[in-house]
Amino acid sequence: MTVTDQPDPLVSGFPAKCLSDLLKYSLSDGATSLLIREVSDLEIKEALFMQGKDKSPGPDGFTSGFFKAAWNIMDKDFISAEVVKGYSRKSLSPRCAIKIDLQKAFDSVNWDFLLAVLEAMGLPDKFCNWIKVCITIPMYSVSLNGSLVGYFKGARGIRQGDPLSPYLFVLVMNVLSSLLNIAARKGIFRFHPKCKRIQLTHLCFADDLLVFCHGSLDSVLGVKSTLEKFYEFSGLKLNVSKTELFACGLNQIILDQIRLATGFRMAQLPVRYLGLIIPKGFIKDVERLCMRFFWKGCDASARGARVGWGQICSLKSEGGLGLKDLALWSKSCCLLLIRNILANEGSLWIAWLQVYCFKVESYWEVGCKPQYSWILNKLLRLRDDASRLFSPSANLSLIKSKWIWDNIRISREKVSWHKIIWFPSHIPKFSLISWMVILDRLPTRDRLIRFGVVNDDACVVCGSSMETRNHLFADCSYARNVWNAVLGLCGIHSIADSWDQRLNWLVVSLKGAFLDQVSILLKELRKQ
Repeated sequence: MTVTDQPDPLVSGFPAKCLSDLLKYSLSDGATSLLIREVSDLEIKEALFMQGKDKSPGPDGFTSGFFKAAWNIMDKDFISAEVVKGYSRKSLSPRCAIKIDLQKAFDSVNWDFLLAVLEAMGLPDKFCNWIKVCITIPMYSVSLNGSLVGYFKGARGIRQGDPLSPYLFVLVMNVLSSLLNIAARKGIFRFHPKCKRIQLTHLCFADDLLVFCHGSLDSVLGVKSTLEKFYEFSGLKLNVSKTELFACGLNQIILDQIRLATGFRMAQLPVRYLGLIIPKGFIKDVERLCMRFFWKGCDASARGARVGWGQICSLKSEGGLGLKDLALWSKSCCLLLIRNILANEGSLWIAWLQVYCFKVESYWEVGCKPQYSWILNKLLRLRDDASRLFSPSANLSLIKSKWIWDNIRISREKVSWHKIIWFPSHIPKFSLISWMVILDRLPTRDRLIRFGVVNDDACVVCGSSMETRNHLFADCSYARNVWNAVLGLCGIHSIADSWDQRLNWLVVSLKGAFLDQVSILLKELRKQ
């Protein structure tokens, strides 16, 4: 069927029994009964609490943050780089990587095929009917002269943006994955030279598909015929004009034959596929933009920033704001990859490395080589850091990225005051001002005169003393009157006079709603 309910003569579907033989797995009786049991209150709560606090789970507009507060009342990325490494060299054996583009992937899924996949997996009829209702009820309207006109019923495809759709699409693409693997084993196309040992044919993330094969016309046509067979079953059609082929070790005559026979575009590396670790120079640019936006609210120079980016990226318990240092976080992610290599777990890429790079020598012994990808060479250069973290007796299964990050960062001295400004119900604007007050980073006149901004350092409120942080927030007569008024409302009639003594008292004594009052007090004093 097409979107307008017209049958596509080329899409014949595929019987569920044949799909069962192809997929070779099905759910157990216990798992199928779990799918159709009544949804419990606990499951609803767990699903809701996993959402961000600003997300709305329903059309009423109430966020999950509201429901949480009122509940009691109511790696694939790197293996592609390894396989295509050295494609610019002429001495390599013939090989191809094909970046597949599927035409309107989500909109083209054949409903009968999707339901047959569910049946082939052994899912209960009741559950399959639920899915059928979900995917067949959409109605569409057409924009005519800027206005939506009429509704018509859909006949295929799954809705983008629906939380269920990615899971259903993955089930459909898993059939293609099986078809490609079977085709390679049957010799319909030959394996890529760097993929044969682990029988790798492709990488797939949703509809982003990269297929690897031998560099010959027969192999490329074998891949294309497999994709055409998949189209007959599923309705997902190869977009020939947008599909790109990266070849190495082939002469121009063979390349021309492949282009004429398939219609694929001949492309050159590098190409962006999924995502890779961000380069160091780019990280610096991102952090520079973050700092500018933090202090200026736009892409203007951050000159005159009141607190250094290093301190901002330290923990709140160490006097910072808890933002991540991107370069440090990138390094910790690299060390986590090393941990996965040592534990021989984590991804297909790790399995590929064990077969092609670490078969003779271990990670600790092998040297950097030009034929290795940039990411592998980077990991090899981190061996000194890795040896300090991953001792032979370490339990690698317990090591997580947060632990690595915490062990490679430069720790600052703990501060005692962070809980009086970063409490659960804090108002971000007030807390940020309180944070700068405690760090003595506000533009008081004693600081401005050092920078040559003003010539007079007298307090703008009382005019009797130099305007410093300590004077403005504790010693000034206006500040003392405000402190006494606020404390009096809370039933407190006397505390120490100096700023340091007041801060120490707040750390020891402050709790509950009074935290809000003090942050507002500091904001109002700053405004004066």
